[in-house]
Amino acid sequence: MPSSRNCSLADQHIDQLQAGLFHLMTQYTFSHSAVVAAEIVDHVQRLLDHPHIELLPAQRGVLAGLLNKWQLHRVDPERYRPHH
Repeated sequence: MPSSRNCSLADQHIDQLQAGLFHLMTQYTFSHSAVVAAEIVDHVQRLLDHPHIELLPAQRGVLAGLLNKWQLHRVDPERYRPHH
């Protein structure tokens, strides 16, 4: 039986989650806010937890890499800055 988190994620279209992630990443380029960085980490994790991500293995791999990079950035923003 799917968890309630997976059910609520399944109700969200994966493309809407992606669009939200793109918006947050764009917002971060202007603000370099730790709050926005934390929201990006949360959003990437939500995409990785989405039940339909299994159908998109290449995207899943990219998201896993992004999660690692943004988690590092959230912890130590001076050590890691995304390339522009």
